[in-house]
Amino acid sequence: MTNTTRRNLLNIVGIGAIIPVVSLFKTSTASAADLPMVNAMSDQATALEYTLMSTVEGQTCSNCALYQGADADEKGACPLFSGSSVNAKARCKAWAAKP
Repeated sequence: MTNTTRRNLLNIVGIGAIIPVVSLFKTSTASAADLPMVNAMSDQATALEYTLMSTVEGQTCSNCALYQGADADEKGACPLFSGSSVNAKARCKAWAAKP
């Protein structure tokens, strides 16, 4: 095996290892907008005092450090409500300012 062939093989193997990781990331971000809305009456939402419309001025899910949607989105993913999306205008007691 020559150095050129060995180098080509290593490049192919390296790229082959990266592609699945990148595709998983792209799939998870694309599907975040398609998640169902969190049930405000669920045990998790009740424990975190989740409200569909924030009553605290300047504190909404869209400006929370945990919010994973874009600021302009109406809803987005939140790690506290796995498998669900939250209303951008909502709020819970875990709200934290974006850095």
